[in-house]
Amino acid sequence: MKIIIFILGIILAFEGAIYALFPSAFKNLLLQLKDVETEKLRYFGLGAMTLGVVLVWLSGMR
Repeated sequence: MKIIIFILGIILAFEGAIYALFPSAFKNLLLQLKDVETEKLRYFGLGAMTLGVVLVWLSGMR
């Protein structure tokens, strides 16, 4: 449970930094995302999720 809280904290810190440091760029990115096809977003999300799972799995190999 400790590691889950740690990981959530890291994610929130990075996400918060993006909002704080680049708010207008992030808003522009969100506006551009509405033009991307749903299937492309789905595949990107699945790819990112797969990469995340692989990285977590590899980090536990030690």
